[in-house]
Amino acid sequence: MSTADGLERELLETVAPFVYVGHNIHEFVSELRRLVETSPDGVNAVVRKMIEKRIPDYDYKDQLKTLLHTLVEKGKRQDVISYTERLRMLPGMQEIFDSLTRVKG
Repeated sequence: MSTADGLERELLETVAPFVYVGHNIHEFVSELRRLVETSPDGVNAVVRKMIEKRIPDYDYKDQLKTLLHTLVEKGKRQDVISYTERLRMLPGMQEIFDSLTRVKG
């Protein structure tokens, strides 16, 4: 796939809730990281579907954290706040949440 938009987005959203079967989540997140630069909206929607059903057991090589940081850079801050709140038991997610919600002043 070269994009996470259109039909590809539909396919990714369909399989996203099932990437935990057979421990395929690491490869899936790696591919989302590849696609996020060109399709941030599509990747954002896929991440939402992925974590709605189940929370990952761990974040292999911090790939999910890296993906979330990229989504913030692509303008998906509010969504990432919601994701990190849901993923808070994974190491580093609370820190991301805190940094995004910290009141400056």
